[in-house]
Amino acid sequence: MHSFFLNQYDRFTYTVDIQRTNRQESDSVQNSNSTKKQKFQVENLANEILYEIFEYLDMYHIYKGFFNLNKRFQNLIINSNFLHKINISKISKHDFKGYYKNILLPNRRRIRLLRLSNSCITEIIFSAPRITLQFVRLESLIPNNIQMKYWNKIFNYLIHLSELYSLAISIGDYIQSLSFIFLNVLNYLKLKYFKIEYEIKSYKSPLSIHL
Repeated sequence: MHSFFLNQYDRFTYTVDIQRTNRQESDSVQNSNSTKKQKFQVENLANEILYEIFEYLDMYHIYKGFFNLNKRFQNLIINSNFLHKINISKISKHDFKGYYKNILLPNRRRIRLLRLSNSCITEIIFSAPRITLQFVRLESLIPNNIQMKYWNKIFNYLIHLSELYSLAISIGDYIQSLSFIFLNVLNYLKLKYFKIEYEIKSYKSPLSIHL
C-alpha cells in the first residue's frame, strides 16, 4: 500500500513539471507584470474576507504567504482564531526558525492541536522544558515519523501537559518491542485516544494499533 501511494505522488509531480516546463517562459513574464497588482488587491481586501480565505489554508502557508507583507497582516494572523491548530508537516529546519519565533512561541498557550513530521523540528520544540511545559492547552499531539531516540525526552514532558487527551504517534525507524512506548502511555491517565504506527524488523510491514 505504501508503494502504491508513493507511485501516485511521483506521477503527479512529473505531470506538474511538464506543465511548468511548457509554460515557464510565459508564466515568468506574466508573474513579473502582475506581482504588484496582485499584492495591491490582496492588501485592500477586508479583514473578514481575508479570514475566510485563511480558513482554506494551512497555518504555515498563511504565515509563509502573508506574514511578512506588512504589519496589518502580522496582526491579522497573530490575533486570529485559527492559531489553536498547528500543522508542521512539510517545513524545512531553516524555514521553521522564523515560524517558531513568530507563531509557535507567542501562541504556545493557545495551541490545542500540534502535528509534527520532522525529527529535527520535534527536537527543537521539546529541547527546552520551560517552553514545552507552557503548551498548557494542548489537547491533541500528532508526532509523525519521529525516531525512537527522541521519544524518551518527549514522554518526559508530555506527562506534565494536563489537558492532553489524544496522542497519535508514528515511529520513524524499525523497532523490536513496544514495551517502552506502552509503559509511558499508561502513565497518562487522562489519555482517551492513542494510536501508534510502526514497523518491526521481522516483517518490515506497517502495523497500526488503536486503543
